[in-house]
Amino acid sequence: MSEGSEIAKITTDGKGGGIVPKTFEDMFRVSNLICKSGFAPKGCDTPEKVWVAIEMGAEAGLAVMQSVQNIAVINGKPSIYGDAAIGLVRASGLVAEHSEKPITDKTGNVVGYEVRSKRTDGTSIEHRFTVEDAKRAGLLSKAGPWKDYPSRMLQMRARSWVIRDLYADVLKGLRIAEEVRDYVEAESVETVKADAPVESLKARLAAVQPEPGEQDSVVGEVPFGGDSEVIDAEVVEGAEAEPEPEKPSLREEVVAAAEKLKSLTDPYEVGNTLLKAKLPKISEMNGGQLKKALNVLLDSIAAVEG
Repeated sequence: MSEGSEIAKITTDGKGGGIVPKTFEDMFRVSNLICKSGFAPKGCDTPEKVWVAIEMGAEAGLAVMQSVQNIAVINGKPSIYGDAAIGLVRASGLVAEHSEKPITDKTGNVVGYEVRSKRTDGTSIEHRFTVEDAKRAGLLSKAGPWKDYPSRMLQMRARSWVIRDLYADVLKGLRIAEEVRDYVEAESVETVKADAPVESLKARLAAVQPEPGEQDSVVGEVPFGGDSEVIDAEVVEGAEAEPEPEKPSLREEVVAAAEKLKSLTDPYEVGNTLLKAKLPKISEMNGGQLKKALNVLLDSIAAVEG
């Protein structure tokens, strides 16, 4: 053996869980190897992303390849796939009882799932998720597993609520990937980074003109009422009328409300609030939609501050 050369040592966990990187450099070498092998999943295709996935999984108790295959980052939020989550919970030794039962109608069709779980300390919880819940959330109209395997998705949603509420110490704050994907779809909602300046958002919105016939309110009209009411101005003879103070446009009002809400809560929730109200991106709203968006955001601000 030539001088200066050494044999790389591979450390395992001794339980059949694969190799255990011991240093930062070990982690990076493993991350590079996974990327070059082609086994890295879509969206986790750089050594840096693989490194973070391995670290997040290790904190929750997953081995290297388990972490790479079961940790996903959705809208900047680290999440874990449902099968891996229940696996961690069952392996934790904290589960005394756990059951997942279908709810059926008179004809035997599955219309929901009821999941119950009890910890070894006696704490228990129960959650149901039904077809009616899925309809209210707009899930059954989505292409994909909600249309193809609705019964399975009902089970997964009820399960995710239970294990998130009862075994948060096991999941270490990780969200359930299948659930997070249903909150906000990257293609349908434009999220604003927390450090994005207000001016940049205002500049983008200012470039968008209202739809014809849906212009923002003008001087002399009540801006947010149901039917526009003309305000009578008293004219004093011989005196110059004072100029009306410039009123903010509806878009400026919506931007200001969104920024206020963003300062009070997660910016992810701002987009989620508008999505739940079935509204498009702010930059695509017409006058009527802007009024609705403002009311939604103001209600959200009141709820957060209250």
